[in-house]
Amino acid sequence: MALLSFLNSPGARVIFGVALMLCGGCNSLFYHPDRIHRLDPSMLGLTFEETSLPVGPEQEIHVWIMSPHDIQRSTPTVVHFHGNAENMTSHVLYVAWLVQRGFEVVTFDYRGYGRSKGQAHRLSTIEDGTTVLQYVINNLGRRNIFVLGQSLGGAVATVAVAKALEETDNEDANPIRGLVLESTFDSYRKMARSAVGQFWLLWPLQIPLSYLVTDDLSPEGSVQHLNQIPILQLHGDADPVVPIERGKGLFQQLHTGERTDTNRTFITIPRAGHTPAFGGEQSPYRDVLVEFIQKNSK
Repeated sequence: MALLSFLNSPGARVIFGVALMLCGGCNSLFYHPDRIHRLDPSMLGLTFEETSLPVGPEQEIHVWIMSPHDIQRSTPTVVHFHGNAENMTSHVLYVAWLVQRGFEVVTFDYRGYGRSKGQAHRLSTIEDGTTVLQYVINNLGRRNIFVLGQSLGGAVATVAVAKALEETDNEDANPIRGLVLESTFDSYRKMARSAVGQFWLLWPLQIPLSYLVTDDLSPEGSVQHLNQIPILQLHGDADPVVPIERGKGLFQQLHTGERTDTNRTFITIPRAGHTPAFGGEQSPYRDVLVEFIQKNSK
């Protein structure tokens, strides 16, 4: 009788609802796309091209290429991996200002986001990021590439960049010059545990429930392939979405690689929430990013 009473209680419904959500491929937990068009570079006075890249049968990803007026062969290109909500039309303000600083910016939507066709899941986001990097390297011919990943985009970018570097035999031929991660995390399972732990009723179950989430293609599993490039991480110390401990966990993994001479920097942004570094026009971290690009450009 006591068990039946519990199963009919609101608390049990919450527990089983979260369990079902975690069992359902984690899409409801990690991916929140929409197709609303909010802003494009032309509305910001920027010159841009757009293209679609095939990624599977009847599936393609939508890409914007924003270029400064005086672009040259040596101009650094920033490839932007946006976060898990909405689509790139709401994330473009995080990176559009870089064009005004003289850099080329390539941003894109994962499958299921915006005008990209298909459905987002963990493997597809990695494939989409890898496809865009290959396009920038092989089709655009860019040789001075920096990757900026924010929130979930940082997790995707970490694995996509690691795959690109793993396939490059000659370190000197590698066109990816640096990786910038903001408000990102080390492990999907640990993020699920953090999310479940925010509910007091579920707190005792956060560990067993988190094991319903696999850790395949998590960032911490790719750090061994990132030894050859500098990495800049930024994270707000009051982030309510991705706890800073998850960002520090990734940094610890990155900092224990084989190459101790490679530049690794973690910046804690005080009294700041989620992805605070590059959105505000007066943010000092915009200059930090520009200096990182300039320092590591070739």
